[in-house]
Amino acid sequence: MRRVIGWTQAFGSVGGIMATAAYSLLVSYGSHLPAVFGGHDAWRYTLMSGVIPALPLIIIRPFLPESPAWQEKKSGRHV
Repeated sequence: MRRVIGWTQAFGSVGGIMATAAYSLLVSYGSHLPAVFGGHDAWRYTLMSGVIPALPLIIIRPFLPESPAWQEKKSGRHV
C-alpha cells in the first residue's frame, strides 16, 4: 500500500512539472495557435491540454468489461 501511495505522490509531482512546462511553452508560442474565445491566453490552452490523457480512456472504455460486483448490483442480486 505504501508503494502505491509513493508512486501516486511521485507522479503527482511529475504532472505538476509537466503542467508548468506546458504553460511555459504556451506562453512563448501561444500567439501562433488559434485564438480561443478571441484571445491567446496561455491558461486556456493549458486547461484544454488536460483532455489529452482522457482521449485514450474515452476510446478504450467501451471495450472494458464491468466488474462482477457492479454486474451483481445492476442485476439486483446483491447480497
